[in-house]
Amino acid sequence: MKSKKAFLLGEHTLKVIIAVLCLLLLAYLLFRVYSSSKDQRNLELAESTLNELEEKMEEAKTSGKEQEMIVLNPVSGKLLNYWWIIAWPYKTQNKKPERCMGNYCICICGAGDSKDSSLQQCDSLGVCKNFDEKIKTIDPGLIFDWNEPIPIKNPPVEIKIKYNNKEGFEIIEK
Repeated sequence: MKSKKAFLLGEHTLKVIIAVLCLLLLAYLLFRVYSSSKDQRNLELAESTLNELEEKMEEAKTSGKEQEMIVLNPVSGKLLNYWWIIAWPYKTQNKKPERCMGNYCICICGAGDSKDSSLQQCDSLGVCKNFDEKIKTIDPGLIFDWNEPIPIKNPPVEIKIKYNNKEGFEIIEK
């Protein structure tokens, strides 16, 4: 014969297991909502930074003088190492992010594990602006390789914007 105590013990154990699973599911859902809202906030910050960059580029073009800008955001998260400013077309790649409709564009995107994944990162987590003139982004740490993304690893990042009628825009990390 089975005792009533053993039956009740199993019933309570089952309730505890279900409660723990529900708490884990709730924690997972809260994390997903937080991550999603953080990504959305970073995209909004990236878009405002890109709008300011576009204004500085227009100032450099009309005045003929070098412009300076401080990039304060977006911030890194647990899933991203950092963000970067990248000009397209990038090196010898013919492909561009879906948001790039013109010949040239500049994007602020979440950086993945490598520069090779930059196209996918710009498509999934990034903002872009189209331009008619050529744009080069230059990371002075890699001065031998032109058109390198400028990492936004530890904001603030200072950049210089130059314009030349023949060569287009150059955006250089200070």
